[in-house]
Amino acid sequence: MSYYDKKTIPYYWDLAKHYVLADNFFSSAQSYSLPNHWYAIAGQAPIASVLYEMTQNPSAATANQKQIAKEYLREANKIGTIADLLVNHQSIDNTTSITWKYYQYPIAINSYEDAIKNGDAYDYWNPFAAKASSYTEKYASHFVDRDKIFSDLRHGALPQVSWVIPNDNQSEHPPSDITRGMIWVAYVIDSIMESPYWNSTAIIVTWDDYGGFYDHVPPPSIDQYSLGFRMPAIIISPYAKPGYIDHTQYQFESILNFIGWRFNLPPLTDRDRNANNIINAFDFNQKPSPPHTIYLSPAQLSSISIG
Repeated sequence: MSYYDKKTIPYYWDLAKHYVLADNFFSSAQSYSLPNHWYAIAGQAPIASVLYEMTQNPSAATANQKQIAKEYLREANKIGTIADLLVNHQSIDNTTSITWKYYQYPIAINSYEDAIKNGDAYDYWNPFAAKASSYTEKYASHFVDRDKIFSDLRHGALPQVSWVIPNDNQSEHPPSDITRGMIWVAYVIDSIMESPYWNSTAIIVTWDDYGGFYDHVPPPSIDQYSLGFRMPAIIISPYAKPGYIDHTQYQFESILNFIGWRFNLPPLTDRDRNANNIINAFDFNQKPSPPHTIYLSPAQLSSISIG
């Protein structure tokens, strides 16, 4: 057995101490990264992705793997996502949708067939890549390079809803260096805190599966499927209850519920409809707390290739 404490992950420890630690937060599927990312954006996942691990190398796939991948794409294209709700939402003046971006890598218009051939359509951390709609003019511009969040913060271009995905070396997935991932996350949070967006932002830091670590809390059964293993979540905001440990049962769909509450959007499935909203982590009547910036050394910034 092993565990991480404040000697190994001091910045996470510090953020949890100052803001909200959700200690009853569960992944949505007892499976690997891809289906959990699906639940985070759609409140459901293609059954093929839950039952089988998608191959990301189509050229070396067996006939059975190719058939599974084909079924996965068929199911994926039938699933509605939070992006669909954001894109199609109309404001009071009937002209403006809710702005959003997926900070990971750009998606080129009309490149769906290429993505299927080279394996990008089966990206474990971007379920949107499996949908043909993501490669259309209406959606493609919302997928941008992960480092663009820093220039967007500087230039007043941060959207209303954002997903920020690390690269492989910063993912904290074994055998990657967990401290490198922590430093990258801290830099993203610092950049938000030092921007004009801080006073109107909620940041949810979480991970897409349990990473193989033992946990003594059994996953709850909430429908025909059980939730996945418990995982860390830190909720950061000027309106987050300071130094609060939130024992409310949460899951990835709780974040969908929160987005829906904030922007008056309908639920996608029973999963996000019935999930507990993370609103208990906030006190919107409190005086906004100042940012708790974690200053990083030049060596730390250099380790994540950010100057």
